[in-house]
Amino acid sequence: MKLSCTFALCTILLFSCQSGNQDSSSADTVSNNTIQDKNGALLPEVQNNPVALKKLDSIPVPGLKDTAGRDETGKDSIKFARLFQLSANRLCRAEQAKDYTELASFTPNTIIQFYKSKQAYIERMKLSDEDRPQYDKILAGPIQKIAPATDDQGFASAWYCLMPVRSYRKNAQGSDIVDVSWIGGQCNIQTQKIYFLNVTGLSREQIVQVMPDLTFVLDKK
Repeated sequence: MKLSCTFALCTILLFSCQSGNQDSSSADTVSNNTIQDKNGALLPEVQNNPVALKKLDSIPVPGLKDTAGRDETGKDSIKFARLFQLSANRLCRAEQAKDYTELASFTPNTIIQFYKSKQAYIERMKLSDEDRPQYDKILAGPIQKIAPATDDQGFASAWYCLMPVRSYRKNAQGSDIVDVSWIGGQCNIQTQKIYFLNVTGLSREQIVQVMPDLTFVLDKK
């Protein structure tokens, strides 16, 4: 399926299509400074609290301790959740630093091919970045959904995830604003190579043009 020009332009920057702007001054606040448990995991009441999350430099990576009693798929879900979160944290740091080479390394090959080369894609990112707001902090995660892509025999070739991205800035009046978007992630089981796609506002048809098996996560309840 041919990638449309309009869709390709929308996916140049992973955080370029923001939605769900929220004035963080009206968000729920936390009663104390404790936002993680003793194992470093985010407390449930913090995971969707933009004010509390802003205190973090990055989203904590899931631990490997809680695998007792899990089957292989359950254990793999923790393993790949760690890989996704580590990469998402790198992605956010690259976005903050405008490290276009690093950003391009997380871009699906379908999009790179549309621009003929990685360098051409990087140049297009730089041009598009001129009109974007400057964010004080960008946090991706924690993961909301994760699932393997399996064939008819139940064998998996890759894992997929869906996670929110919260980008913090101030508006013209100096009030805190949180721009919320969503990214889908793909991790190949053999190579453990990870790609991310901004799915904010995209139709299912548009998403599958670039990351077809993300439907394993989109359809997960």
